[in-house]
Amino acid sequence: MGLRVTKPVTKHGRYYPKGEVIDDPSSTEQSLGRMFGWEQVKDSAPSLGGLKKSELVQIAEDRGLDVSGLTKAELLETLS
Repeated sequence: MGLRVTKPVTKHGRYYPKGEVIDDPSSTEQSLGRMFGWEQVKDSAPSLGGLKKSELVQIAEDRGLDVSGLTKAELLETLS
């Protein structure tokens, strides 16, 4: 079972963008999920947060999106 981020947050130096799915949440991530009301999901899709910026750009371009000049956080928001 995983968690889908419904409210973006930065905690302990990690940014959790809206829409990210955390497949195997740690106890800290589970606590964040309870605090911020993240959704529990059974069949989770691969998480975009673990991808490199270049991989995110490729996914966006494959979808026909112009993402030139966007930061990784902006790319994650655009793709979610």
